[in-house]
Amino acid sequence: MSAIQNNVLLQARAIEINARLAGRMQEVSGRTGIDFSMLFAGAAEGVTRARGISAAPGNEVQSPAETRVTVPESTPVQDFVPGGKEDYVPIIQKAAEEYGLNPALIAAVIQAESNFNEKLVSRAGATGLMQLMPATAEGLGVTDACDPAQNIDGGVRYLMGQIIRFDGDVKMALAAYNCGPYGLKSRGVTDLDDPAQWALLPGETRKYLDNIASILETMGRAELLEEKHSA
Repeated sequence: MSAIQNNVLLQARAIEINARLAGRMQEVSGRTGIDFSMLFAGAAEGVTRARGISAAPGNEVQSPAETRVTVPESTPVQDFVPGGKEDYVPIIQKAAEEYGLNPALIAAVIQAESNFNEKLVSRAGATGLMQLMPATAEGLGVTDACDPAQNIDGGVRYLMGQIIRFDGDVKMALAAYNCGPYGLKSRGVTDLDDPAQWALLPGETRKYLDNIASILETMGRAELLEEKHSA
């Protein structure tokens, strides 16, 4: 796939995410004080600017309904899911295909967040497989955070939004998933390959990223944490 096609697909995904979430997030932002609209607003424009995408003839963005990125068939989703949790395989596969993320990364986040316990509720109120906070779940349109399908879909959408926000930097996106994008901004963190900026992260977030790195290494997919995400 050419670089232009990659850029167009990423732009289309950003547009699709914005279209799905914009109205819902504006409504919830007014009630919760959490600026979900700011999180996703302009994501497509940001990707366009960052990657220099032009609307050259023949390279027009497909409509969201026509644009889907399929995970390669050689990716064995079941290999990333613990025994006894096979029911989550098709849910993870669907989310991976819908949002263009590798299923190993999704499974690693689930393992780090809840160890595949769909009923887990943290002391802070984070719920389910991907540990969605109540206001975050509401902003994502998740009505039952203990429902695996809703939880994984919402969590992956939120993670994909962070990946778009940080121009494909998976490590930054995961840090934002853990401590919030404004937590990173308030600390001036923009490059986690810089040891000085790594040290600015909360200890919990550093531990979280190390845990995901260890999980991905066990899966044989350590490169997913270091590579820039692309379509």
